[in-house]
Amino acid sequence: MSTENGSPHVPGQYYGYSLQCTHMVHLLISAMPGSVVSLEVLEDVAREDPDGEVLAVQTKSGLDSNPVADRAVGLWKTFANWIDAVRGGELIPANTRFEIYVAKMRRGGICRRFSDASCETHVDDAFQFACDTLFGKSARSKKMDAIAQEIRPHVEKVFDPANRTILKSIILCFTLTSGSGHAYDDLLAEFKRLLIDEDIAEDVLLRGLGWTKAVVDGAIECGAPPIIKVDDFRRELNTFRNKLKSRAYLPSFAGAPTPEEISENRLSVYVRQLNLINWTEEQVFKAISDFLSAKANIVAYAERGYVDRKSFGEFEAALLVSWNNLRRLLDLDEEPDELKRGRRLALRCLAERRRLEGIEVPDDFTPGCFHMLADKPEIGWHPRYTDLLNEDH
Repeated sequence: MSTENGSPHVPGQYYGYSLQCTHMVHLLISAMPGSVVSLEVLEDVAREDPDGEVLAVQTKSGLDSNPVADRAVGLWKTFANWIDAVRGGELIPANTRFEIYVAKMRRGGICRRFSDASCETHVDDAFQFACDTLFGKSARSKKMDAIAQEIRPHVEKVFDPANRTILKSIILCFTLTSGSGHAYDDLLAEFKRLLIDEDIAEDVLLRGLGWTKAVVDGAIECGAPPIIKVDDFRRELNTFRNKLKSRAYLPSFAGAPTPEEISENRLSVYVRQLNLINWTEEQVFKAISDFLSAKANIVAYAERGYVDRKSFGEFEAALLVSWNNLRRLLDLDEEPDELKRGRRLALRCLAERRRLEGIEVPDDFTPGCFHMLADKPEIGWHPRYTDLLNEDH
């Protein structure tokens, strides 16, 4: 799919929004207890500490352009917005640290000078450097006709004499930070550093990202501000980490099925088996999701060494025994309607939950493995599934 000719569906735009959630997790994992982290409340991402200190972070991807270049729209718009926030009382320079985080290393003379200014003398020098860069060293006044239209309104606000004191207080508390250009890897390195348990760091990170997104989405859907308590985040991660360390639980590494995967699976044997008992569209979608999830997790568990590969065969053998027992039990009912018998067998089997090597697995794992057996097909739901599948061909 092309993104040419002005198409709004640009991956870089999604990355910019996704980066906010990733950086939110970064603040959650590194914050002190009692802090809260918010999304699009005080800034793109912000942290409020128990002592009242605020970190307001403007996140920028830096993928296709330099957002901190001397004449970048994003740079001047950010400082203009911060001036408005200070004027409106939303941010107070005395207890706020202002930060621009760029996921990819980018350079900008003015932004770097602002970031390096650590005292009032340095701030004055940085301010003068910005004036000289934008308006020229020989210019006696700040002539806005020399400034491009796209950044002019922001530059006008930033260099308005009425905002001089506010601007300097912001610069004094401003920092430019950047990542390596690989936001996930950067965050994973942070998790490994803070969690110590390198063998499970990525699993905990995935849990943290998924949990944070779920909380943020839930808050937005309810019309509430997306704010997460650091203590809640840590509690969730510690609980999950302890489960992993004790091997009492196997996490899921599978994502939601794509439309392409759903379409490809429509003609699979296990789906045809469900069609033989008139499974609903919703039930078929759930079956495809369970099947793909179980398949992905089997590979992940084996690769990570969580489970002995031989255990999967033992797990399937146990499911075969369950299927046979339930089938014989239902045969005793002498139900003449074959569709009803098939549905009852499927419902009973797919409701089962079994452990793998004595370890708790995701809820979709057991039904997904049943569908894998039905795909071979070593089991079936309709009493005459073998004949009917052959007739289908």
